[in-house]
Amino acid sequence: MKDTKKTQCRYKAEDEDLLSVIVPVYNTEHYIGRCIESILASTYKKLELILVDDGSSDKSLAVCQSYEKQDKRVRLFRKANGGMSSARNVGMDAMRGRYLAFVDSDDYIDEKMYEALISILHKEDVLVAECAWLEFDERGNEKRGRLERFGRMPLRKVRKGMLNDGRYTGGGYIWNSVFDYSRLSELSGETARFDEELRVWEDVNFQLRIYAGSKGFIFVTEEPYYHYFLRQGSSSHHRITLSEDIKGAEAALANVRTFGEYSSWLSRWWQGAGYYYAVKINIIYRIRNNARSDRWQLWHPWKSFLEGFRICPFSWRFPAYYYKWLAIVLASIKHRPRSA
Repeated sequence: MKDTKKTQCRYKAEDEDLLSVIVPVYNTEHYIGRCIESILASTYKKLELILVDDGSSDKSLAVCQSYEKQDKRVRLFRKANGGMSSARNVGMDAMRGRYLAFVDSDDYIDEKMYEALISILHKEDVLVAECAWLEFDERGNEKRGRLERFGRMPLRKVRKGMLNDGRYTGGGYIWNSVFDYSRLSELSGETARFDEELRVWEDVNFQLRIYAGSKGFIFVTEEPYYHYFLRQGSSSHHRITLSEDIKGAEAALANVRTFGEYSSWLSRWWQGAGYYYAVKINIIYRIRNNARSDRWQLWHPWKSFLEGFRICPFSWRFPAYYYKWLAIVLASIKHRPRSA
């Protein structure tokens, strides 16, 4: 996995009050207008909206160009299709502000979101302010995103939560956050970018890198300022192949081994390897009954059984792992095509 760029030159904002909002855009012509308008309607007026068209083949670029002409705060960049991480990196290379936020192009925000979160950054003296969110689908169904803890917490605790794959504070996402990126870069000594080789868990990898050298705090508010669209076929909900999912599991393992805080070599082994197995088995379990042609790729029942037994026999999750293993075996027997 390619390492992010480490530099002696720490990031310095051109404008200490400016918020840079980065929106990667790819084939969302029916939603990008709603997204842009929600950001431009923000009560926090000192912002720049950086739109990065990632080689869209629909009318998304034309929509973005129309807003660039209407509002001088909008800056539009074009690039060949390379994925959300590469688009975000283009935006970060162009950003001028001290504060950093991301929005997915089919989502939208509450007008008070950025004013509230930047106020929290100052009032609570934290490096990251995060909010709750509402999830909605194409039928209009809506529910509150699942978060368990709120308030002010040390980044050390947040990192540990991410590495343990728990229901950690903030959810591990970046779109419900405002980062004091200038301060984070100064404290960590790193102008972190997204690993463009990753298709999953790239947001967690980014946060772990920029949090690694920081001893500050985050604050999570219960207010659901972000509106997250559960759209079929979106980049957030579509996986190209099972191999990409497994690569994400391997990235999660690399995160644990690189950024984990361990009390002993034994906890390092259990936490790192156990996390990898948990992610891998959950991926295959999730798709065991659907019609994906690749759902049995990389699935070897006996090897998976031994892998789990070798890695996590003393984990409290062990029974759940093998319940899923058995369900996958039964599904593979039921659905695997019979040879002639």
